[in-house]
Amino acid sequence: MKQSRAVVVGFLTLASLFILPVASSVFAQAPASRSPISVRKVDGGKVATPVYAVKGANADSGRSKEWFQVYVEYDSDPEWVDELNFTFYVLVKGKTKDAPPFTLFKGETSYIHIMAGKKHLADMYLHPNIISRFGDVERVAVEVRQGGRILERGGKPTPTSPWWEQFAPVEGGLLNRGQTPFAFVNSDDYEIIKSK
Repeated sequence: MKQSRAVVVGFLTLASLFILPVASSVFAQAPASRSPISVRKVDGGKVATPVYAVKGANADSGRSKEWFQVYVEYDSDPEWVDELNFTFYVLVKGKTKDAPPFTLFKGETSYIHIMAGKKHLADMYLHPNIISRFGDVERVAVEVRQGGRILERGGKPTPTSPWWEQFAPVEGGLLNRGQTPFAFVNSDDYEIIKSK
């Protein structure tokens, strides 16, 4: 009897070594997928057209205008991220009777081969003529996607809901830095813009 009790106890001990880990893995929930990036800040403001030194007959520098820059600062965790798509939204409030009360400008840019690190930058610009015609910027927002999936959202002021979905966006008004005079300003602070 003692020997059969020892066999049962031994069997139960052995079974617990195999069954409990399997059972605990079955009942454990899969961890939520974590975003490979985190948005630190979304902001914007007016910036003057950069002035480049030119030599020659037409070296006269013209008057500098003010663009509107919207930017996002973010961190990336993986050693490399193949591609991130940034969709920027800029809401402009009309200041003349000829301008609509509000106009939403939407622009997209994709960056590729993003190395792990802190304080990456992505930005887009509104041309000075857009500001003159449509008015002053009221608010800005950005959505960051990878493979079509939204990873992060942010804005100024911080959005409590996707307010940009209430407006019909105007495309083509926001330009990526490669389409502006800012293309060569602090270029090492930005990732490679994916060509279309």
